[in-house]
Amino acid sequence: MNKTFPATLVLVLAPLSALAQVAAPPPSGPMATPVRSSTGGSPSGISVNGSAQGRIPATSARVTLALSTADRSMTLNAQTLKPVVDALVGQGIDPSSITLPVNFAAPGGSSFANVSFVAAHPTSAMMQQGIVAIGTAISQMHNLVLNSANVALTAADCASTIADTRSRAVRNARSKAELVAKDLGVKVGPVQFISAFDQTAPDGSCSYDYMVGAGYQNPMTPQTPEDYVNVRVQINVSITYAIK
Repeated sequence: MNKTFPATLVLVLAPLSALAQVAAPPPSGPMATPVRSSTGGSPSGISVNGSAQGRIPATSARVTLALSTADRSMTLNAQTLKPVVDALVGQGIDPSSITLPVNFAAPGGSSFANVSFVAAHPTSAMMQQGIVAIGTAISQMHNLVLNSANVALTAADCASTIADTRSRAVRNARSKAELVAKDLGVKVGPVQFISAFDQTAPDGSCSYDYMVGAGYQNPMTPQTPEDYVNVRVQINVSITYAIK
C-alpha cells in the first residue's frame, strides 16, 4: 500500500485570544476517464479516482511553541524560558513531557526557540482554551513573543477507521465508474488495477497536524471543538475497471 504524508492544518490564534474556525471540503478528485488499450483500439477499461474521509480521537498531542524575543536582545535559554515552563505546568502539563531546545549551547545563544510538550488523551479545552491561555501568559512576559504553536495529533490504532474509510473510497470510485459506463453504453467489469493511498504509519498509528499562528489564516482549520482533537484520515484510491 502506497503512503502519503498527512496534510497539515493551519488555524489562527488571533491576538492569542480567539481561534479562527473554518473547515475545508474534501477534494473531489480527477474525473473518471476511459483507458485505451496499448494497441490504440477501443477503450479496454475505465479508470477512476475515489476518496473518503474519516476521523478518530487522538490518543496524544505534541504541541510545539515557536518563541522569539520581541527585540532580539535577549538570549533564550533554560533560565529565560523558565517562566514559559512554569506557565505550562500551571496549565496542567506534565513537567517531564516538556522539551527545551537542544541549541542552547550555540555560541552567543539564540533569540529563537521551540519549546514542546506532550498531552496524553488531549481534550478540546486543552487544545483551544489551554493554548490560548498559554499564549496570553507568554504575551505578558518580558521580551517574549509566541509566533505560532504547531499541534501534532496522533491516534495509536487507526486500523478499523482506515478500513472503513477505504471501503467508502472504493464505493465512491465504483459509482463514478458506473456513471461513465452508462454514458458509454457499456457495463463495469472486474477490477484490472487498484492503488490506495493513506497516512497510516508502520505501527498502525496515524497523525494529523495543524498550526496556531497570530495573523495567519487558512481555510483548513478546525470548525468544531472535536476537530481540535480528532485525527482526520483521508483515503484516495485509483481503480481501473474492465469494460464488458
